Parts: sequence; C-alpha cells; structure tokens
Amino acid sequence: MPRWKRRLDLALVILSAPLWAPIMGMTGLLIKLISPGPIFFRQERVGLGGVPFMILKFRSMKVNAETRTHEEYVESLMQNGAAMQKLDDRDSRLIPLGRLMRASGLDELPQIFNVISGHMSLVGPRPCTVLEFRHYQPWQKGRVHATPGLTGYWQVHGKNRTTF
Repeated sequence: MPRWKRRLDLALVILSAPLWAPIMGMTGLLIKLISPGPIFFRQERVGLGGVPFMILKFRSMKVNAETRTHEEYVESLMQNGAAMQKLDDRDSRLIPLGRLMRASGLDELPQIFNVISGHMSLVGPRPCTVLEFRHYQPWQKGRVHATPGLTGYWQVHGKNRTTF
C-alpha cells in the first residue's frame, strides 16, 4: 500500500475515533448482555499478496453456529452465478441484535482494528474468504494485488445484487 494511503487511513481512523469508539463500546456491551460468548467473530481472509489474516467483526450469530450452511450457500452461488441474497431473514443462527447489525453494517465496525494493524485499508476490494479464493478463476485472483478495504465498490454499488 502506498505510504500516503496508509497515513491517510490512520489519520481518518484517529480523527473519527470520537464517532466510532462509543458506538463500538455500546455494541460490544449489548452483544455481551444478550448473548453468551465472545464479542468478536474472527475469520481467516485473504489479504494483500494472497497472505491470510484474521478479520474482526462483531459476532452476530450464536456461538458455535454451523458454518457449513454458509459455505454450501457460497459454493452454490459461485457455481450457478446467481445474485447474492442475505440469509438473515430466515437464519435462526442470528442473535437478536444480529439482523440490525448486519443491515446497518455495524458488524463490520471492528475492522477498524484491521485497518490500524495494516492488514486492511479504509477503501479497497473486500477481502474474500479462503474458501471463495480457492474457487476464483485466475483473472479474479488479481484482486490480491490491492490492500483489502473496509468499504469499496461492492458495498456501494450492488452488495447483495451482484454475482461472484
């Protein structure tokens, strides 16, 4: 990542801390009060140069929720090219606050720590899971030449209406 972009990311994170820090604190407290288990969900993602890193999110699902359901869903999307649809409306694995966190993007807020650590930037391609990366065509793997971002084109244009 260019040095100027890294500095800009850190400056924006620091300057915006009075906005996101209280929201993050309240969200973490609410998760702890309504659902036993950790506040954060960690998942291995593919970062810059194909190097894996652990992404942080607020936990929006019950502890030990079956991940195979999601993996099968993603694999079917990649195979048939269908548009993504959130499973949230019918997903019993979500904690009470989970739907709201996902709909608002609040579950992604802890990725600010990934930005601070340098694994992510504020703007860039979303980091894919290791499972998704294994299914990529050679031309799709080019996205690892950029630092993954907290937000990017996919979040702004389409999100759940786009295909793999």
